[in-house]
Amino acid sequence: MKCRNCKKENPEGTKYCKYCGELLYEMISCPNGHHYNSSEKYCPYCPPPDTEKTVILDDMKTIAEKAVKSVDSYDKTVIDNSKTELEKLEGNFSDKTVIASAEQSKPQLEKISPQNSRKLIGWLVTFDIDSNGKDFRLFEGKTTIGKNNKNDIIILDPSVSNNHAIILYRPLDKKLYIQDNLSTNGTFVNDKLIDDKQILSDNDIIKIGKINLKVKLI
Repeated sequence: MKCRNCKKENPEGTKYCKYCGELLYEMISCPNGHHYNSSEKYCPYCPPPDTEKTVILDDMKTIAEKAVKSVDSYDKTVIDNSKTELEKLEGNFSDKTVIASAEQSKPQLEKISPQNSRKLIGWLVTFDIDSNGKDFRLFEGKTTIGKNNKNDIIILDPSVSNNHAIILYRPLDKKLYIQDNLSTNGTFVNDKLIDDKQILSDNDIIKIGKINLKVKLI
């Protein structure tokens, strides 16, 4: 470093000229309080102005702004505004639940078919078809018995005719009748072959072909 007074060279970093004692350079301070040689363009202790600006601007961003930038860069999720399958189904159903009260009629536990829409009056019970027991329901009005699948009570046994017998319950006189329908093997009540219609009582035994059926009335 050349002295401005004596024009002699001094070692780099020397503050005063070793020949004449002249101050070789002026000391200045940066905004951060660092003292450095005025011959330096920037404070050697601080980052260069461009870098400092970049750092400061980046630090000024809030965490939320950085998060938004991250989401914009990587999250490719598409917002689906269409209705879900459940919402679509909800449009097809309506709640028709009725508030129950004591004044209402008896509850309907199952869909009523034309047959069981009639009043139940009893059963025919047999152990000849199934060793654990088998029962057939009897209703008001006419009940047909036979091997044909159009009968109300179907008994698939070779000794049973297609349309074997008819049982009839009349609500007016509250009596249960049975009549043979010109079957091949006949119809028996308590071991007696019937020729005409006959009144049935509780615990009577009906024989259709080889199948014994016990009458149980309500």
